[in-house]
Amino acid sequence: MKTQDIYLFLDWVMTVNELVINDKIVKSKFNSFVNAIEKLETANNAKVRLIIVSGTKASSAQKRFNILKQALHEIEREDLLLGFAYEYGAYMIDKTNQIIKMLEAPLLPKQWQKIQTITNSFGYEINKDYKTFFNVEFDCFDEQAKRFLDRCKKELPELDFEVYDDKYGHGIDIKNFKLNKGDFIDLFLKKYTDNNPYMIIAGGDSQQDVKMLSPQYNCEKYFIGFSNMQKESLQNAILSKKPNVDGIIDCLETISNFRVVHYAFDISDIKQNANNLLSCYKCFEDFSAKFGLTLLEKPQIIPYYHGKVKDDAGISLFAFLSPIGHITMHNFEVLRKSYIDVFTNKLFDIDKIKDFFTAFFDTHSIDAQILNHSGTQKKKSAFGPHAIVNYSTRKNYTLQNVFDFLLNLPDKIGMTPITLPFVYESPEVIMGIRLIAESHISFYYVKNKFIAFIDIFSCVMDSLDQIKNELTKAFPNCKILVNIRGGKYEKHKPLGGKTQLKKKQ
Repeated sequence: MKTQDIYLFLDWVMTVNELVINDKIVKSKFNSFVNAIEKLETANNAKVRLIIVSGTKASSAQKRFNILKQALHEIEREDLLLGFAYEYGAYMIDKTNQIIKMLEAPLLPKQWQKIQTITNSFGYEINKDYKTFFNVEFDCFDEQAKRFLDRCKKELPELDFEVYDDKYGHGIDIKNFKLNKGDFIDLFLKKYTDNNPYMIIAGGDSQQDVKMLSPQYNCEKYFIGFSNMQKESLQNAILSKKPNVDGIIDCLETISNFRVVHYAFDISDIKQNANNLLSCYKCFEDFSAKFGLTLLEKPQIIPYYHGKVKDDAGISLFAFLSPIGHITMHNFEVLRKSYIDVFTNKLFDIDKIKDFFTAFFDTHSIDAQILNHSGTQKKKSAFGPHAIVNYSTRKNYTLQNVFDFLLNLPDKIGMTPITLPFVYESPEVIMGIRLIAESHISFYYVKNKFIAFIDIFSCVMDSLDQIKNELTKAFPNCKILVNIRGGKYEKHKPLGGKTQLKKKQ
């Protein structure tokens, strides 16, 4: 599986500033923070690229950047920290320690003059440490400070006023609306990436920080923060009850715990076990034991011999996995083929799984791949498409929603159901699957991540447009990823019979 990049943008104050106290790394929190990041990397077979985004001044940013960089150097993870942006992204210290001008959003001379006049009239002083905006600090955010803010907003409605009032300080940053963390992230991704990242995570402690995560990104994305925020106004949000860096660690681990990897095996020239119900049943049990998977139930076996298409005859098996996932096996006796999917949150050596099925079916004709859930794969010869949707949503799907989707979809896309939907619910996830003559349809919804995984595997290439139409109706603005499986059909001599030639689709 190709290594991809996860871009992690984190605000500093009240978010991860407890990594550094009195200009020293807090080793216990730092180690836990890096461990959570490395767990995220392992779960996604990806590299995390960390960028701190703060409203702080240059001297503070440089000091914190150097402390973090040295701590990462000591554990040989210098690659993790890409930069430290300050003054809301106007400038960035990059990994080579160079200062790069990023956002251009200066205040006009008339605005400077008016702010100076208002500040003087209240007896306040302007902090001169900032190049791109006004900063006024108070001993506390009292009634006079509120009157000052109200007057500034009234006389300068075209400007943005960022208020901070916590144990680390009290004050107002007066700046251009274009000077903000969200615009910095947009510019960073355009400038330093191919603008198609695998995953984006933005984290902060305020409703203002939510704007860091733009809805325009066509990839998996999350805002991570804290439970005191207004969750109903957030999309793709994971919030923790823990404060500061402990909460960020908690959120990162939540994302890691329900990653999914989709292993696919297209098996030809089967010499044994294709139609042996007991052997296939035991295969599921042996496979799960060998690879450390937990079956939520005994494998379900579905024989299918009296369908409209003779070549679809055979047996199908499936079982749900804990905490998320399934194993499916579709054996086509006439064709001497099997299509197996292992959908799980665990990472395996795919060659070891391939060896297991090579021995079980006594064949060396196995195409093993990890299906792409973030792009499109195509093959010259095709058995059929996997239409996949990874859908970030604010909707709370229920067990009934999942059942109804699986119940109604086959008729809409011209497929032949051979079972009713099977559904299962745990405190963390809702899982559903339905077997069809053409293969299967699955639907997973991870509750605390507000993300759904939908997969339709069909042996009919002509059905793809119809599938896409129905998915778009059910999941508005979703991105549909297509993976093409197998080759249908090659020449194989059936066991104990004549050679049969089957046309390719």
